[in-house]
Amino acid sequence: MKLSEVEFDEVVFCSPNTPIAEIVNILKKKMIRAVFIGDPENVVGMVSDQLIFESIGDGKDIAHLKARDIMRTDIPIFDINTPIEIAYEKSMQTPYGVFAIKKEGKVIGEISKKRISLIYSDLQKNKIYDLENRIKTLRM
Repeated sequence: MKLSEVEFDEVVFCSPNTPIAEIVNILKKKMIRAVFIGDPENVVGMVSDQLIFESIGDGKDIAHLKARDIMRTDIPIFDINTPIEIAYEKSMQTPYGVFAIKKEGKVIGEISKKRISLIYSDLQKNKIYDLENRIKTLRM
């Protein structure tokens, strides 16, 4: 199974000058975990709920911050044809909670580490179930 076969979230783009308060409202309204800074062909950063919480925890006054002040520039991106097993392995090796999905050079969506993990877990359970059924049909 590839990422192209799973559901992923809508992607929202903002400018580096977008106030964090506006980004919080977007995250809440769209029920997503991150916004990407730039446009589909040129993503320069990402602001996630995790980064906003870290900023608050660090004592920053987010009321006066803009996306450029807290955005992460090392954006984790998966190609839409990435097998879910590879996405799972890579996602477990990083602290990021949200990943961009790219198709033909454009960011088209986002997927959370949690969703990748759940899909991977279901695939593993199905493999075990299929194997158990095959074993039951074998004659000894």
